[in-house]
Amino acid sequence: MNGTSDIVSGNRCTRVNPAKEDSLLSSLPPHTPTSKDGPLNFSSNILLVHRLDEMRRMENINFTLAIACLFYCGINFALIIVNYVNSHHEDDPPVSERSFHLLEFWGTFVFAIVECISLTSTPKSILNIYNNPLA
Repeated sequence: MNGTSDIVSGNRCTRVNPAKEDSLLSSLPPHTPTSKDGPLNFSSNILLVHRLDEMRRMENINFTLAIACLFYCGINFALIIVNYVNSHHEDDPPVSERSFHLLEFWGTFVFAIVECISLTSTPKSILNIYNNPLA
């Protein structure tokens, strides 16, 4: 090789001369933890960078799915209240049965889709989840 090494920071990879790498380490503040290969937040392993990007993507998906689950819980709570109010006003219910059942159906349908996405976007394989769901 030509005596240079790769330093990966975030999504960028830069090529650094080993002589300059020592100057990079000396330019760090004294409280910055370092290893013998360089600062701890740098990596030359491109597979690690790819895995971290994949984990960030899964984190965003899981956060969105968690918000969707909270929304579904809110819909169910609202439907419980609507069901209670409708049972006390049988002659003229404030919410029609059709609206109630459509909201219940589509909420449950979207939640089923959220469940499928959450099962397929996990780092564990589906077979491992099926064989041992609690681990």
